[in-house]
Amino acid sequence: MSPLWRDQLRVVLTPRQVVVLRLRAGVRRRVSSQHVIDCDPAQAGEASWHNALAVLQTALTEMGKNKADVFVMLSNHFVRYALIPHSNDMVTEEEQDALVRHSFTRLYGEGAGQWQFRLNHHADRNGIRLSCAVDRELPESLRALVQSCGFRLRSIQPLFTAAFNQWRHRLRDSVWFVVVERGRLCFAELRHKRWHTIKSINISDDWLRDLAELLHRETFLMNADEPQAVKMPVFIYAPGYADLKTPHINGHSVELLPSIRRRGATQANATAYAMAMVG
Repeated sequence: MSPLWRDQLRVVLTPRQVVVLRLRAGVRRRVSSQHVIDCDPAQAGEASWHNALAVLQTALTEMGKNKADVFVMLSNHFVRYALIPHSNDMVTEEEQDALVRHSFTRLYGEGAGQWQFRLNHHADRNGIRLSCAVDRELPESLRALVQSCGFRLRSIQPLFTAAFNQWRHRLRDSVWFVVVERGRLCFAELRHKRWHTIKSINISDDWLRDLAELLHRETFLMNADEPQAVKMPVFIYAPGYADLKTPHINGHSVELLPSIRRRGATQANATAYAMAMVG
């Protein structure tokens, strides 16, 4: 059966919320139901995504077993990122996997040994590729859960990479690209269309202030070798903040990238809907 003639479930997993959108089959898909469910905070020693999966299981069970393809968007809270340099010595897939694992271990410590990695197939002009990692149990548990509820898992994507792929055509030669969600800010620096930095940090509710401070610190540190970085434009993708006025950040031009918004939705539901429809 063609994917067009199957319903889609767009799922967003965050530490505080689970979102499930059902899109009816057909060429012009329409949302037939939307569920936004709060999660309890993870307990000490518990995986940050554990409660989100428990909530998702309840939501999928209540939906029955009507055929649908499931597309999962992972909050940046659950994902780690790294830039992997090109190496002529790493030819086989096993050698590339070893390089990725080594890079994450150097950045994040020995805990990286329990993660599952994904390396982007597209490299920049210097051969650098973006890679992401999640707890190994997360995708394994997701696949088992979706299958047990009678659905088919089509993809698992991190929010940052999905947003970057959606908006990369708008990015100029040298930019900051920022993805904002509740409690988390993920940002990358591209110089002359080459990956230079990627970081993911916790933020307060006043994320604009946090972003301004972060950019001030980063541009100060890099001024010595590239002073023009102070004026690099900032592209911000903040799902659900459709009514936000374009902020002023000293030394930078700022562009807010639009997100899909459902008419009449509350702020919380608008954010959930926008995240589910990325990509």
